[in-house]
Parts: sequence; structure tokens; C-alpha cells
Amino acid sequence: KIAAEMLRVNEPGVPRQQMGAMLDAAREHYCRELLVGESPSLRRAHEVIEAFARRRKPILLVGERGVGKTRIARTAHYAGPFTGPFLQFSCSGVNEESLERELFGYVKGAFEDALADRPGMLHLAADGTIYLEDIGELSPALQKRLLDVIETGVLRRVGSERKEKVEVGLVASSRDPLQGRVKEGTFAKKLLACFDENTVEVQPLTERQEDVIALAGLYVTHYGRS
Repeated sequence: KIAAEMLRVNEPGVPRQQMGAMLDAAREHYCRELLVGESPSLRRAHEVIEAFARRRKPILLVGERGVGKTRIARTAHYAGPFTGPFLQFSCSGVNEESLERELFGYVKGAFEDALADRPGMLHLAADGTIYLEDIGELSPALQKRLLDVIETGVLRRVGSERKEKVEVGLVASSRDPLQGRVKEGTFAKKLLACFDENTVEVQPLTERQEDVIALAGLYVTHYGRS
């Protein structure tokens, strides 16, 4: 649990002398060796994780809830030489205005309750990785803003004209393939193209039975009695 939640390097209340040990625990918990399986889905996951560690190209994970998308996202983060945190954020169930503020931040006076400058999730994940769940729920306007960040590496906070440089890895997920949304005109074709090289269709375990024996061996090794 410590490893799983040691994702924000600036988490309040965590003594800095404990940070190194916690990060080491997280890297051990989410190492590639524990992502076991021989199915095409798992082999593809390892390919994109390796590519992400080298070039930090955006990753898209497609699959139903509970198939392990978050595990793959965190493994991709800890496989790379990143010094920043892994931050997870769901794009569903949040209105467009709030979502924009959460992702891109805002400056004092941008709206009535903006009493001070506030960084967005993309700022907080600098030099690390942001994992956007249900990316298909982003509005067209926010899709365009996210595409600008991917292509230029800069962003603007809500209410500001100043551009800020940010270097952050992006992993996104969707429960369904996004090509259908592109055809409907609700998802940007250019944004989907950013994930062309690093898309993984994560199948449920019922459809990749060749992974069962490897997983059973892993569980026995780590959790079984000697």
C-alpha cells in the first residue's frame, strides 16, 4: 500500500528522509518483471512500456474496467528514468469548466473563487507521468488544449496569457476503442493519432488464458508459503 500510494513526490506529511525508500518500494512493486504473461496483449504492453521509457511517447490503453490498465500505466512510469510523480485523474463525471481548471491550473482572479494561483495536474506531474482515465470524455475544446501540450510542450493556465513549459509523460485509457468517437465527431482524429505507435488493447484474463499459469506462479512465489 505504501508503494501504491507513493505517487506524489510532494505529498504533504511525508518526511523527505522516507521518500527514497518509498520510491524504491514503488519501483519494486511496479517493475516490469511482475507484469507476467505470454499473450499478445501482454507482449504488446511490454513493447509500449519499453518505448515509453526511451522516448515518453503517449500511451493509450483500451479495455474494460478491471483488466489491469492502471497497473500497466504505473509500470510504464516506473520503468522510465522519470524523477516526477505518477498522478492519476479521471476525465469522467466532471464538468468541462472544473476539468479544465484541474488539468491546466488557473491564476488568481481567473474566476470568482480564484483567490490565488494554482497549478494543474499537468504541472504537478512535471518530469513524471499523468494517467488520464476515460480520455474519451474530454470535450472537443479540452482535447485541443491537450493536443497542444503534446505537440508543443507548453500550456496556459485558465485566466492567463503566459505560456509555461511542461515536460510530462502521458498515459490515457478508454473502455472502448476511440475510432468510433472519431467517426461521430466527438473525438479529435489528430489527438487519437498521437497514440498510434503506443496503443494497447488490454484483454480480460478470460480471453488470455495463456497468462493464467504465469500469474499463478507469480502469486505462489510472492504470496504462498514456502
